[in-house]
Amino acid sequence: RKNLQRIKSVEERAGVNIILAFKAFAMWKAFPIVREYIGHSTASSIAEARLAFEEMGSPA
Repeated sequence: RKNLQRIKSVEERAGVNIILAFKAFAMWKAFPIVREYIGHSTASSIAEARLAFEEMGSPA
């Protein structure tokens, strides 16, 4: 959580959106924790887009 807090802090201070790339982060069981800090994601397939919507609550 410490790294996620740092990511969230950078996002807020810089006024940008941090985007989670599923290919770089495949630990799906951690998504409930990650979505507390990262609200945006990207997808390179329909399956990843569905995963983004279902697990992260955001369109990819």
